[in-house]
Amino acid sequence: MSRYCMNCKEIVEPIEGNCPDCGTQLNNTPHAGRYYISEPNQGPGLTVNLKPGQKLFDGRYTIKSFLGRGSVSTVYLADDSQRSEAVALKVVPFVSYDMANQLKRAVEEYHKVTDYSHLIQLHDVHITPYDGVILLLVSTEYADGGTFAQWLLKHRGNVCRRQTEGLHYFKLACRAVAALHYVGIVHGGITPEDLLFVGGTLKVSALGLSRYMRNIQKNGDSNQQLDLEFSTGRPEYKAPEQFMAARSGNTDVRTDVYALGVVLFQIYDRFARFPFEGAYQQLRQRHLHVAAPMLENVGAQIARVVARCLRKDPADRYGTIAELIDDLETGSGSETAQPSEVDTARSTEAIQEMWDKARQSMDEGNLKEAGRLCDRLLNMSPEFAEARNMRDEIDNRFVQAKQFYETIKKGCEAIVNGTGNHQSLGQLTTLLSEAVRIYPDHPDGHLIQSQLESLIDEYKDAWNKGITALNKGKWEQAETNFKSAGWLDPGSPRVLELIDFAQKIQRQVQSSRAEIDAAIQSQNWNRAMLLAGALDRYVEGIKEKAADCIEREQEP
Repeated sequence: MSRYCMNCKEIVEPIEGNCPDCGTQLNNTPHAGRYYISEPNQGPGLTVNLKPGQKLFDGRYTIKSFLGRGSVSTVYLADDSQRSEAVALKVVPFVSYDMANQLKRAVEEYHKVTDYSHLIQLHDVHITPYDGVILLLVSTEYADGGTFAQWLLKHRGNVCRRQTEGLHYFKLACRAVAALHYVGIVHGGITPEDLLFVGGTLKVSALGLSRYMRNIQKNGDSNQQLDLEFSTGRPEYKAPEQFMAARSGNTDVRTDVYALGVVLFQIYDRFARFPFEGAYQQLRQRHLHVAAPMLENVGAQIARVVARCLRKDPADRYGTIAELIDDLETGSGSETAQPSEVDTARSTEAIQEMWDKARQSMDEGNLKEAGRLCDRLLNMSPEFAEARNMRDEIDNRFVQAKQFYETIKKGCEAIVNGTGNHQSLGQLTTLLSEAVRIYPDHPDGHLIQSQLESLIDEYKDAWNKGITALNKGKWEQAETNFKSAGWLDPGSPRVLELIDFAQKIQRQVQSSRAEIDAAIQSQNWNRAMLLAGALDRYVEGIKEKAADCIEREQEP
């Protein structure tokens, strides 16, 4: 199993417990055989407790405060110096680099999502050594408005508000989960704690790391399995199939439908209760074998929707989130009113005003705001074709820009690693301009643009140093600097031309000096003078050509 050597400052494969390079005895705690270091509530094990002001990942992240602790990770509020914003940073400690890397790859499947309208944005995933262990860092959008669980608790005594505004938020959560299903991701652990308020809107967090951990570990050593009671979320929201060992991995869309049904039950229950309560084994028994209780004092349509969500057999539940939403909207209108603010917004004037703002935002290139307004319009008026078309265009442009940024990122990595025939800096800059035109302020843009600008700055530095050396007659130094520029941008014909000039001058100087030295040795002063003059004229001619080449490079 891989270990981190504090002396060598790198991951190594130990030989008899020692670093193969320096011989240092490596960390071999009693829990070193466990893939992941458990939290205090999961039994003894190593923990990493970070304090405000501590920095991680070469100083990029600065811890601000503790936010919470999950079954696998500890979450902190942190400042991201590259993004210049506060992020939620999930920290998972490992003793195995291999396991951390497996979890990293699993989490990165979330990048497949194209519609983040109501999903918490995944920013970055990193692996870094820390104090003898390996940390997986998962950086996400920070939700500053609390959770839907807190909202339910706050309005526990206000049934009317829960059944109106709460239903509105529930539909937003459904659309978020549908966006996950669209790219083949099953949440597998939906709870009201995963429904977060960000800037006044509701978003779903789909980065519960325990489900990824469990999916990885089920293929490993059985002695290194997590206790399923702790690894798959809160048992109050678990579908029957998640309690069954033989089917615990067979989760699909309908598993999320069941969890959403529990949330909907809470929204409509008079006291915001769960359909089933009790200790873990009691909950397991009830979810598996006891029919969900019928809701009291609600319309028949809502009662039927909740009951279908909570069927024991997945085949008897809704097959898609769209079916669930459709069933809610076709029958709930006469039974429950929408929030008063939505009632007001349904007026023709309010919708038209919001649509005008959406078009203005679109024209100004503020696609994020335009998308947000389209979502609100479609929530108020699902048949609003213009808003749907604009929302689709924004989604398509988001995907197109993301593809451009992926290409630019790969191009930058190829330049840094010196691998293959990669695109030139000029081509990557053109792609960046196109990506910005397609989708200004894309979430991937800032970081990738910074990477490209860094390479361009390195290129300019090497280029300018080459010109300075050329003007001072330091031909070898000029060649070295132009080659550095060419390594960064091998597609530049000007760089190749200047390298050729520098090499020609060096060859001519070497040849002429040998002839001049021979003429001086034989005291043929006139020949020596003629040769020196010819060399000066040759050098000046090459420098004029180089100056012309440099001038052409600087033309817009």
